[in-house]
Amino acid sequence: LSKDNYKEKGKQLAKITHPNPLVVFSVILGQIESYDNMITLIVDSFKHLSPLALDVLSHQLLNAVGGGSTPPTGRAKLKDDGLNASGWMAALETFIGVFYRKCHKVELRGILRYVVERLQNNSVLELGIVKSLLSKMGGSQFPEGLVSSLQLDGLSGGPSLKRETTSFGIVEKVSKKSSKQLRDALSQPDIGLPLLIMTSQIRNRVVYLTETSHLKFIGNLYDTCTSTLLVLTEFISSDASKYVQLIPKLDKLTGDNEGGYGLDATVAFLISRPLICEAVKKGEGKE
Repeated sequence: LSKDNYKEKGKQLAKITHPNPLVVFSVILGQIESYDNMITLIVDSFKHLSPLALDVLSHQLLNAVGGGSTPPTGRAKLKDDGLNASGWMAALETFIGVFYRKCHKVELRGILRYVVERLQNNSVLELGIVKSLLSKMGGSQFPEGLVSSLQLDGLSGGPSLKRETTSFGIVEKVSKKSSKQLRDALSQPDIGLPLLIMTSQIRNRVVYLTETSHLKFIGNLYDTCTSTLLVLTEFISSDASKYVQLIPKLDKLTGDNEGGYGLDATVAFLISRPLICEAVKKGEGKE
């Protein structure tokens, strides 16, 4: 498979996968886990696959990232050093972002509900899937490494300024259709709100619940929760009308009583800030 023959190979792949999608996609995912540099070409070759075949692939992806029967079970999602995600997991995260960006009509609920379920079990590693979707499909930027004071000032600006300060203006072209598809999926009450709430809650618990002697790993998990929460809130709130319907009142976010989520005031205000801004705009409009 190369840039010169991926179209021809894509037609052959469509013929092979039609009668045997489970077998073929199991082999493809196994190759992706070992050769992540082939992800873009492989996804481009999916152009001629039927909608049913693409749905089967999304099912196989759930098996793969969850350590299901295909590929083999019992695989560790961390490297032996206990600090970084395993190569196969990192490759699948990248593939998920590229795949759903290219094939935006494939349903996203399955993979997002999987992440929600894993967060309920206090597993933070699967947030890499959300980061990949936000980056590849939504075009969001995640600052990597140390952030300078100039970059920090840039992050307080608009989308163009953020791109210039975080990626020096060099970003992948974002598909408006795939971005809308992701935003619509995250605006559903059983996906978007649980992701925001549980990411906020597990962010505070990860320091105490993570069973490891590596302080750096705990710090990385905390940073992952924080960056994902910030970008996720910004991405969903870009559609103010849906965000208003999604987020409960501030007292429910901070409340410790039955029905409350018990979030820190800082996190609750972060989630509610777009609602406050929208209310201020409506008030100014009435005046």
